[in-house]
Amino acid sequence: MKRIPEVSIENISGFIPFIKDKGLSSNQAIQSLKKRLKLKKVGHCGTLDPIADGILPVVVNRVTRTARYFLRYKKRYVTTIRFGIETDTQDISGRILSESSEVVYREDIERVLGNFMGGYRQKTPLFSARKYKGRTLYEYARRGVEVPVTERFVHIYEISLTRFEFPFAELDIVCGGGTYIRQLITDICRMAQTIGVMQSLTRTEYGVFNLQNSKRIDELNLTDIIPIEKVFSDFGRFVIRPEFLSRARNGHPLREDACDSLVDGSFEEFLGFSGEGVVGIYRRVEGEFKPEVILSG
Repeated sequence: MKRIPEVSIENISGFIPFIKDKGLSSNQAIQSLKKRLKLKKVGHCGTLDPIADGILPVVVNRVTRTARYFLRYKKRYVTTIRFGIETDTQDISGRILSESSEVVYREDIERVLGNFMGGYRQKTPLFSARKYKGRTLYEYARRGVEVPVTERFVHIYEISLTRFEFPFAELDIVCGGGTYIRQLITDICRMAQTIGVMQSLTRTEYGVFNLQNSKRIDELNLTDIIPIEKVFSDFGRFVIRPEFLSRARNGHPLREDACDSLVDGSFEEFLGFSGEGVVGIYRRVEGEFKPEVILSG
């Protein structure tokens, strides 16, 4: 009788549907998860500040190389604004720069939200993980060193005021990657001619993950690791013919006649399968599939 080989932790790869708690940085949270599950290599898709909680997709072992593809998916946040104060970090944890006793009304905020629908050019907050000359911006900010202010277009797909009880308001936001909710709140307040900061932030959805299908650290185990094909279910896909598998695993491009069961997806990327799982992520270029990430050696 043929012996079934044991599956080691090193051979397990995929995504973990993780809910980060408040009070930890994203890196602290995933290092705790790595230690708990005895994983070899972990990464995450999209930073959550210590003040924030919610969905933080974790990539495990070989699949860590695919995190950049996940960053394109939409995110949903629920955030609370605290009116009447302004801080250096644009959230409640920062040093207070100014205060105002001026009353803000629900209609003041509702009136300006439509200006952000679709998206806008957003300044990068000084207290952020974005890098300048190899260092994060918050490192410069904490040292009082000025750096050039950058802007980028961010996509806002949905934004609505779900609760208002001055001095607090709650927003539900669906946005694209690279959006800073702290900065969005600052910009909303300025347009409404008031001041305010981010009181709290919860990421409730991100790609295929939500608060219902994700778990906190003490609830997770190795069986919760999700294969890449379920996470990137909207990618195109094809099956690599057996005689071309060796070439594929060595990183060679594949002609279309080397592939069966070709299905187009929502993106330009394709998952190339063998009988054992995903071999790699490919992009179709001039009639052939060029590998971008090889997962099966």
